[in-house]
Amino acid sequence: YDVPERRYYNRLEGKEAVSFGIKGESGANIIDTAARVKLALAEIENKVPGMTFNVFYNQGDQILEAIRNLQGTGLWGGLFAALILLYFLRTVRMTSIITLSIPLCLLMTLTVIYFIDWSLNMITMMGLMVAIGMLVDPAVVTLENIFRKRFDEGQDVGHAAIEGAREIGMPVVASGLPTICVFVPLVFVGGSRQSMWMQDFATTVCVSVIASLCVALAVIPLAASRAFGERGA
Repeated sequence: YDVPERRYYNRLEGKEAVSFGIKGESGANIIDTAARVKLALAEIENKVPGMTFNVFYNQGDQILEAIRNLQGTGLWGGLFAALILLYFLRTVRMTSIITLSIPLCLLMTLTVIYFIDWSLNMITMMGLMVAIGMLVDPAVVTLENIFRKRFDEGQDVGHAAIEGAREIGMPVVASGLPTICVFVPLVFVGGSRQSMWMQDFATTVCVSVIASLCVALAVIPLAASRAFGERGA
């Protein structure tokens, strides 16, 4: 046997170089792995004089940039939703109460994601983005019914909040259950990496919708009882 003919060369700035790639193990956090690799390379450079590393491709940076883009898109989506609500409701007080449901639902969803030991990645954030538009629907219906009880029928604020939420509770839950039923089968899909992504997405949407129902039937009546204490909206 003889030494095989060299068919390729690696040069950097006219000097001989070596190229290699580092991949994380299955299930590892890519962002955390990339950060630890960069620290390890910096330590090697400090220990070995004359050795330098140039990172040409870092998937961790791409994921962080994608997450930042998704965050910006989600914030703009929430802002546009609030502006549309303000346009139709024509009252800042009711718009503020309904808009309050968006961060509350997102906080509840992120809490569930944290306790089931998931990470906030592109898939879960896409699920949150999709759910943002559905978060305000139960709150709008509930608040409108409380408003009608309070100002059209003249009930006192406490009774209007309780009766308004109780009267609309079943329709609100019924409107949210079909969405949950559509995504629940995807939660139990398994067997491939793509199916795991669908599982993360579906779980995020389902938890968000459940959170929106809880906020609409618990938080919105409480907020309305404080905001509608005086005549006028």
